[in-house]
This record gives sequence, C-alpha cells and structure tokens, in this order.
Amino acid sequence: MPWWGEVFLTGWQGNLVSLDLPSDQPAESMTCYRHIQGDTFRRIRDDGELGETLVFERDPKGNINRYKMHGNYFVKIER
Repeated sequence: MPWWGEVFLTGWQGNLVSLDLPSDQPAESMTCYRHIQGDTFRRIRDDGELGETLVFERDPKGNINRYKMHGNYFVKIER
C-alpha cells in the first residue's frame, strides 16, 4: 500500500491526466500534462503555461515501471 493515496494516469483530450485517488471531487483532483518529447510531459497550469516536468522511466523490456516528478520517484503498482 502506498504511503499517500494512489494516482491514476490516463490519456484524456489529447493530454496525459493524473487523478488522485480516492477523491470526493475527481474533477478538482485532475492534473493535465502536455507531451513534450519521448516519455517527458509538463503540467499545464491554470493559466495555460507549462509547469513542472513528469518523466516516465522504463524497464529493460520497454515497459513503464515508474515516473519521476519533483525529484521523487513513483513506482507503478501492479494489480
């Protein structure tokens, strides 16, 4: 079990979206990211400018196994 709540990542309206779980107000917990290049995305701020970077990392087989944001790593939870 993660120390914090879980994060669901998916594509939505041409962007990457993170949704913090659990959430009583899912729309307010959504964060949108714009694809920059390869496995790199940047948060789309409320003013439309780009914010911090999110970078996916892959295992030797090419599968995404974690991402890095704010200098922290977040490991994919297998179900």
